[in-house]
Amino acid sequence: MAIFPCDIGRHKHNGKNVNCYVGIISNEAPERWSTRLCDFHWGEIEPHLAKYEVLVDNLTLGDRFPTDWCASCGHPIDEGGRQLFITSYPPKQDRKDYWLHIHDECTVPRFTPKQPSRAGA
Repeated sequence: MAIFPCDIGRHKHNGKNVNCYVGIISNEAPERWSTRLCDFHWGEIEPHLAKYEVLVDNLTLGDRFPTDWCASCGHPIDEGGRQLFITSYPPKQDRKDYWLHIHDECTVPRFTPKQPSRAGA
């Protein structure tokens, strides 16, 4: 049983959580956070991230990797923008890494594991 609840909905989860580490790199100070997700909520997010997976073994990008398109609005990114990195650690699986581009003016894609609000933090 997990010691910590899922960060989406803060519900009890009987099992191991998926740990996600998120970083947004831009011309401003980088943003970083970690989050814990239950299997159900990870199952809702992971299919959206799949096309952005970086194949760590040989440091290549997946066949469907859209390097010059914004993951939020779907429009081309010529230069600049922000880079969004996500590393996930699903239980009993190898880690998975994802790399997305987003425009400076676009919001972070809705399928990104959100920064949890922790009381007292």
